[in-house]
Formats: sequence, structure tokens, C-alpha cells
Amino acid sequence: YQSFQIPQDSSAPRGAAIQNLAHFLGHGFSGSQPPAFLENRYSKLFRDQRVQVTSDFKIRFFPEKNTTGFLEYIPDNQGQYQKKVHGAIHTPFVNQKGNGESLALFLEARSFLKVQPTAFDPDFGKSSDKAEGKLVLLEPNLAVIHQVVATRKNLKSLRLIQPVTEKGEVLEPEIAGFFHGLQASLDPFSIDTSLAWESFSAEPLSLSRSPSLDDSASFFNL
Repeated sequence: YQSFQIPQDSSAPRGAAIQNLAHFLGHGFSGSQPPAFLENRYSKLFRDQRVQVTSDFKIRFFPEKNTTGFLEYIPDNQGQYQKKVHGAIHTPFVNQKGNGESLALFLEARSFLKVQPTAFDPDFGKSSDKAEGKLVLLEPNLAVIHQVVATRKNLKSLRLIQPVTEKGEVLEPEIAGFFHGLQASLDPFSIDTSLAWESFSAEPLSLSRSPSLDDSASFFNL
């Protein structure tokens, strides 16, 4: 892989970073300060340098290893985000083997953290159900999926998880094309590939949300 230099933009203060990440993920809250449970929830993401919120509030997600690229969300004046990939991403955001024969696939980190907001929370990690493996990408990438599948000799089924949005169970054309290509590539290995829809997790302490940020929940229409 070619060498890649991560831009050294200054990071936002931790409180502001947590607040912006919470709104971006739909984990909204009331008041001017983020509650302690959110700081605890995101602490591992920041500590392991898996996410960065810059001083101008760009939000960046980094793969779990071999950082030769990253995914960036750039805010605009309308409260929306433009998505941009920097460099080349060769490894996933999350690769959890699990103990079973099935694998849940998410095509980008935002939807994964929306559907499973406690994924990096130390208070939930030990008790979470890990029977099904989890693979979270930073962008649709067949090569990365094939690399992971090659290490799962007992894999029998793969579920591509899609979020239920305000529009319902709507599959974007780009995702539909990617899914059909994935299905065709795994059929020779007798791996059952299916779509699954999951609603964004309801936050019991999520008291308010930013409409302008929630409107940007679509994968490819940010």
C-alpha cells in the first residue's frame, strides 16, 4: 500500500466533539453539555483514534488498522453533510468474528452506530451478543469483504444490514447494484446472502434532535 498522511487538522474540544458526533448519529440530547453516558459511550472511539471531529466540525472515521485512508463528512451551510473518501481504504471499521456461522454487514460506520449505538460502550461490550459476527466498512468494497470471508471457513450466511429511514425500507440504486454483485460473488461458495432492515435504535435519554442533521441520514444522498 502507498504511504498516506492523515491531515493534522486541530480537533474540536472534547465537549463540542461529543455534541456534534451525537447529533450526527442521531443520539441527540437537551441542554448545552453532553451527558456523561455519551462521553463514556464515545470514549473508546476517540481514544483509539477511530473518529475525529475537527475544529471546523468535519467528522472523520478511520479503519481499525492499516490507515491508508479515511471517510470524512463535511458540513455545509444547509446543515447537510457531503461524504468524501481520502486515500484508499483497505481494511474495515469493525471486524468482529463472532461465534456462529452468520455475519452482519454494514456498508458504513454511520448507519452501524445509529443502529447499534452502544457498540463501543464499555458498559455494554462485555454483555453484548457476539454469536453473529459483524463487519462494518467505511465504503462499499467487495475486496475487503472477500478478504474477511476468506478467513471465515464456517460462514454460511451474510446479512447486509440496511437502516429503515423516514422513507421506509428503500434501497438506493447504488446499494442495490452493490448487493447484487456481492450476491453473485458469494454464490459459488454456498454463502446465503440476504438483505435485512433494522430501525435506528431509540435512545431513552435522547430528548432532542437536530432536524437538519437527521435529514442527512441517507447513505448516498447526504
